Amino acid sequence: MTMPWQRHLLFPVISVVLASLYTEIRLSFEYISSLTDSETQCILIFST
Repeated sequence: MTMPWQRHLLFPVISVVLASLYTEIRLSFEYISSLTDSETQCILIFST
């Protein structure tokens, strides 16, 4: 059994962890998309 004050302490920790995970995933997705964009541009340049 968890005490109510322990639950109140857990909520901000969980929200902070989720927020950091979300920002990390979004940044990695942006990085990957920028990589693929540059790669496709190079492929288009070389193919023409």
